Amino acid sequence: MLSSARYSPSLGGVQTHAREIATRLNRSHDVTVVTSNPGLELPGADVIDGVTINRVKTWPASGDPFIPRGWVKQLKSLQPDVVILDGYQSVVSAWALMSTIRHDIPLIVVYHEGANANGLRQALYPLQRRVLARWFRRARFTVATAPHEVELYQKELSLNVERLKYIPNGADMPTPAVRPEVDPWHLVCIGRLERQKRHHIVIDALAQLRTPETPWHLTVIGRGEEQSVLTAQAADLDIADAVRFRSFDQHERALLAGTLQSAHLVIAPSLYETHPMAVIEAAALGCHVLVPAEGNEGVVGLARRGIVEAVPSFDANQFVSSIRVASTTKFTPNLEELVTWDDAADEFDAMIQQIASEKE
Repeated sequence: MLSSARYSPSLGGVQTHAREIATRLNRSHDVTVVTSNPGLELPGADVIDGVTINRVKTWPASGDPFIPRGWVKQLKSLQPDVVILDGYQSVVSAWALMSTIRHDIPLIVVYHEGANANGLRQALYPLQRRVLARWFRRARFTVATAPHEVELYQKELSLNVERLKYIPNGADMPTPAVRPEVDPWHLVCIGRLERQKRHHIVIDALAQLRTPETPWHLTVIGRGEEQSVLTAQAADLDIADAVRFRSFDQHERALLAGTLQSAHLVIAPSLYETHPMAVIEAAALGCHVLVPAEGNEGVVGLARRGIVEAVPSFDANQFVSSIRVASTTKFTPNLEELVTWDDAADEFDAMIQQIASEKE
């Protein structure tokens, strides 16, 4: 059984991880995903990619945090041999964590530190981890998806080093049959459309970069409430015709890959990430990806490993200079640092096999 506060068709890093791992484990195990159903907008029972999905009611009907109704009933009904819990941050996930331990079912927790648009929620994550630490320590395994998390969690949560695994997210994705030509003036900016993702700084930089001789144009890939604000910003700067917004559903990932590959530069302007999936996917496609040199370890750590390039980006002026320099510099991502989703799923399968052997 795999539990995630959100699951496909909802989009996001945790949702992608849950779907990719569940789909692959289902090839050799009987996997059921239990997730939330805010507003009852989706079927309570579903099948996606051959995986059975059970969605439970939540209260309130929308928003976060939310409280699950029926999660324990699912646990008792399914009687799983192992539970994989993707994320700990929501009330749903905390409920799943404690319920699974109380029912003495072997548990694998995937932390997914991530970032939250709600500044208060983000600030409370360390406290939340300390509150849940005794439950984490009772899990059979816990999983960090970024190298810097391993030391952080060992120190902060006093975890058994043998039970804390490092399994990075997969970076592979479907690709177009023919790689598109690179547009020398095309920038792509990736990330949810939230203020903290800093798309507005890239749009400001585009206004300075764009001239008749240098016709830079920008595709912003993501969804979120900030789109109307960013659209208005582009109009105010008189570059509305040079900025477009795109988002891609799960079945459109080959189209997403083509858009990324058509860019001269891909920009991931967020300062705070754990192991940003969209960033490593772009790098795996061979894209030249720029990240902020001022970012946290989850951001600049990728640059130190040669996967992306870290550039000054404190404001639009710095971004302009960084883009101009990067556009004339050859950069080849270090693909040896990346793994596939099959690799990641194999690591989860090995943990499941170990748990099974301990029961014999």
